[in-house]
Amino acid sequence: MVLCAALTENPKGGSHYGISENSTSGAWWAKKIHGINRDHCRRCGHPVVVRHAPVKWEPWQEDFCAGKLSNLTRKPSIDLKQCQKMENREVSAWEKMRMMRDMLNVLGFTHVLILDCDAVMNHMRRDTMSEMAQLLEQESNPSRSRQILLISEDCRGGDGPDGKGTGLNAGMMFAKNTGLTRQLFADMARANKLGPAWSGPGPWCATHERACLESWQTWKKRRSDSAYPGLNKAILKASSLHFGMNPCIWFDCTLEKFPNIPRYEHSESRHHACHHCNGLRVPPGNLTKGRSVGCSSRCDLDVNSSENGIVHIMGDSRSYIDYLLPMLPHD
Repeated sequence: MVLCAALTENPKGGSHYGISENSTSGAWWAKKIHGINRDHCRRCGHPVVVRHAPVKWEPWQEDFCAGKLSNLTRKPSIDLKQCQKMENREVSAWEKMRMMRDMLNVLGFTHVLILDCDAVMNHMRRDTMSEMAQLLEQESNPSRSRQILLISEDCRGGDGPDGKGTGLNAGMMFAKNTGLTRQLFADMARANKLGPAWSGPGPWCATHERACLESWQTWKKRRSDSAYPGLNKAILKASSLHFGMNPCIWFDCTLEKFPNIPRYEHSESRHHACHHCNGLRVPPGNLTKGRSVGCSSRCDLDVNSSENGIVHIMGDSRSYIDYLLPMLPHD
């Protein structure tokens, strides 16, 4: 098993995070997260691979920003520099798929875990990756071999057999090394490279890697399979509570429970990345000012909760990262 992090470089050069052991730049919190994950893996006997790569824009993505693909995307052209700034994160995220493709082809790696650089192992004395591998085996049967573990953005609600409404999050991707997973991530990397020229399997991927995964695993009733053959049955969707809890649930909690968590006006601009209902089946559209209804029932959770294997400190959670990180890992 191997844990991997893919770091893309900003246009001015250098990593966005600068988490290498000798780095003197980058976000301090990213260095701490990397240190925790590295120590966790050393304790459990798993190697860690960090790969630096430049942001890689494919020609079709530049055409997208220039409005040359509006007949396919139905989006008007905007200023090229502004578009590149807006889309830079989505373009960068595809490096995770290329890294997964490469690591699955390394001899001896039975499983590969790709984590965003703001996701941190929460338990130092538990082998979380081995638990994830065991979960894939436990949930497999002769008609459904689970080979990929992903987390669901539970706040979106819906988890039907057709795959609609699942809201996959690609901040944590755990894959067993099989023929299907090697081919899948090779195809995803190639689909990103070719853009609208991609002829399948699966539809072409016009935006980010998460949307591509969602479209490829969509169930097609006519042929009783997913858009990418075999993918729907291969994916095991776990609640974000277990392997990607976003601690911005605490925006909805009382001051008595978390007195040091800063409070902001509940506005969509301050709650743009709060994937935090964690297993609650909230109907689609049942959102209030950027927050999902019913999340306050999760205020009994904190970083000490045994259920939380991985904490994903994304989006608004970074607003109180000074408070959160000293508590991790709790054991």
